[in-house]
Amino acid sequence: GGASIVWNLWVVKYAPSKKTADYMAVHTFLTGMRGVLSPVFAFWAIQFIGYSEFAYYAASLSFLAVIVLAPVVKTKNRN
Repeated sequence: GGASIVWNLWVVKYAPSKKTADYMAVHTFLTGMRGVLSPVFAFWAIQFIGYSEFAYYAASLSFLAVIVLAPVVKTKNRN
């Protein structure tokens, strides 16, 4: 859907015009690495801290992301 397109194109906004392909390659690589390594890290961490604590940690990171991104979101221009 549209979210997938936005996810792949946000890098174009920040990349210099001649470096767009390089930025997109790095972005795609790091996204793939996160997808591969995150489950491994999660299973490893759950063994040490437990499910509840890990859930609180994940929820805290999500809440922090909302706080950090809140100033960026422009709600008045949404239609």
